Amino acid sequence: MAQTWSDLELLIWDDGSTDRSVEIASEYAQQDQRIRVIAAKHTGIALLSTGLLQQPLEIISVG
Repeated sequence: MAQTWSDLELLIWDDGSTDRSVEIASEYAQQDQRIRVIAAKHTGIALLSTGLLQQPLEIISVG
């Protein structure tokens, strides 16, 4: 990841995808300690609040 901002934490929340998303994200996480990957069973948008509760940072972007 080319981002140089050291205070960045990227939380990747996978909600049960069936493609290689978790595998690809995990490869990035192994290369950069600022990236965290959470692989969850598909339960819908309700888990979004759980993911946000794990974020200690002030700035959160969901997209």
